[in-house]
Amino acid sequence: MNNMLNMVKMIIILIFGKIVYFCFHPMSYLAKKSAENQVAALKLYDLHKLNAPSIHCAYYSCIQLMIHVIMEIGGKTYEAISDDIRQFMSDKSNRGGSHVYYIKKVESLLISNGKSNKVKDFSLIKSLKGYREKSDYAPIDVTPDEADQATTLSIKICDLLKNEFRV
Repeated sequence: MNNMLNMVKMIIILIFGKIVYFCFHPMSYLAKKSAENQVAALKLYDLHKLNAPSIHCAYYSCIQLMIHVIMEIGGKTYEAISDDIRQFMSDKSNRGGSHVYYIKKVESLLISNGKSNKVKDFSLIKSLKGYREKSDYAPIDVTPDEADQATTLSIKICDLLKNEFRV
């Protein structure tokens, strides 16, 4: 019951005076996780100077919101998305894993919803993905400038998804 109350409350998350997420309707768990990861990314970077984990949280904020969009706008269940990903990955012509599927699916939803002019803006996710891969896997340090760029990209991408799909 308490979880449900938390889901339907008006949610406003302020970070350094900027509204990052504003919602009057029931919030899906993925949208909530996305907002929390965006807050975590900014706090990790701004308050604790932890560059690599801030990039990780910034990127996953976008991934979670993309899954939410695919479910809400694309009308897919989480199970159907999982099945699609298995099929997507079994096709040898598709390079990449589940994250590439999410990116391609959201690009497709932008186009099918008459927002093809936003695909270029959404393609910033590929740069953010590059920062996340470097942050998580490369045996080199992540600079504060890279963390700043990644958190900025994350905010832009999430804002685009929220504005264009009204989620």
